[in-house]
Amino acid sequence: MHKGYFRYLLHHYRAASIFFLVSSLIVAIAMNSGNLDGNPEYSAPLYSSSMMYSFVLMLVLTFILPVLLFSFVQKRNSSDLFLSLPVSRKQMLITTEVYAFILLSLMSVLAFVTGWIMTGMMASFTQILLLILASMFFLGVMLSVNTAFFLTADSTFDGIVMMLAYTVLPLVLAGALQAYCDATVAGYGNVSSLAAGNAIYVSPFMMSFGSIHALVNRITGSMILFSFEIMPAYYILCAVYGVLAWLALQRSFVKRQSERAGRISDSIMAYPFIIHAYFFLCTLMIFASPADKLLLLALLMIVYIAACFVYQRSFRFTKNMIILCTAFILASFLLVQLGMHTRGFGMAGNYAIGGKGGIVYEYYSFRMDSYNGSGDVSFTASLSPEDIQKHPEVIEILEKQRKAMIDEFYESDVSLDDVSSWQGTLYVTNYEDNKDRVNFVNAGSPGVTQYAYHTAQGISMQDLVEINKAVNVQITGINGIQYDLDDYVKDHPEILN
Repeated sequence: MHKGYFRYLLHHYRAASIFFLVSSLIVAIAMNSGNLDGNPEYSAPLYSSSMMYSFVLMLVLTFILPVLLFSFVQKRNSSDLFLSLPVSRKQMLITTEVYAFILLSLMSVLAFVTGWIMTGMMASFTQILLLILASMFFLGVMLSVNTAFFLTADSTFDGIVMMLAYTVLPLVLAGALQAYCDATVAGYGNVSSLAAGNAIYVSPFMMSFGSIHALVNRITGSMILFSFEIMPAYYILCAVYGVLAWLALQRSFVKRQSERAGRISDSIMAYPFIIHAYFFLCTLMIFASPADKLLLLALLMIVYIAACFVYQRSFRFTKNMIILCTAFILASFLLVQLGMHTRGFGMAGNYAIGGKGGIVYEYYSFRMDSYNGSGDVSFTASLSPEDIQKHPEVIEILEKQRKAMIDEFYESDVSLDDVSSWQGTLYVTNYEDNKDRVNFVNAGSPGVTQYAYHTAQGISMQDLVEINKAVNVQITGINGIQYDLDDYVKDHPEILN
């Protein structure tokens, strides 16, 4: 760290620093001013919201500060000047990052302590201290990561694009994973959610937001927006990403060539990687979707050409561009076909039948021409482990239906991507806790896994009659009235034909 350069930063960015600190203070005061009398009923949600708004403001600053403090290396008229100062590159990098980190840390202290005081110190000092330390940790990581992303580019505009593109990339990855699993894994409900949810592990931004969200919720007991949990893996991975960012900064700043300023951002981790990563993920989503693939591919090519124009600052097609586009399109097509022919790489048949808390089968037929025009059919079979032992015939029938629906997913000529082709839907949910099953805790919660199967065939009426011996099956007649299946069959015996 260089003291002289630190004093320069303090003086040069004094107005901006004061503005950011005052903004943090104003947000905390404004968010908590609705409960000046310290009513506990309102303190928790107000303090929760104020802390999250303040933290989001500081997260936004981790994108702004790299632009403010490092854009000089991307401008031809300032790069030579700053990089020729009697300050080593390493000292300059460390000093600037420390300055930005201190600013963000002061904002954390101001925002969290102000809200804490205004809400009558509803949390313990230890809790607030841990929250401030966690906030400082994640803000430090995000500052390092965004600085690394920004400096992969050779112009300020390109650097901003890189930060935003890398931040959004995990979201696109999650969408591509979910679309791929939906298209290739029968019973996709649990698998695709798990695949998409795992994309958070490559997003320092979401792990930082989610960790602070979970801590705030733990302190106040007031759920804000999302159901994040405290995950040690988030802290470990963010620390790893922070270290990797500093290693990348050795190359992109400490060993940076001043001649790069103002050039086309053609380093491998800048536009070349970002453009083609997005292109591949988007082609994968296109081939995994039931939409018009040729139209979507044509639109994607237009976007690709526009992105290359922004990158190269000219309309120029190269042999490598054509080869890469063709390779990614072919790879996406083959991946989807491979997924279908291997039944989701075996995942479609890799499912559990009842957890420690039992299993729930839910069936809904929602086409009025189903079952000889009789109307809709539905049932919910909530079976404890004891019920599973007591009614093996019901489990046998429903598991036979599940396997038939899996076969139908891969072998039927009818596309189950089209909602109008569905005859019914079967949901199979496993519970590790009996209380969760009784309370119908949502799928995706810890210890709850769900599979969903659409069918163009539907469960036969004969099987429904067998299921009805253990579970109440209901049917909605064409008159809109709901009946128990036994009563309806007595009045309409033709339904069994």
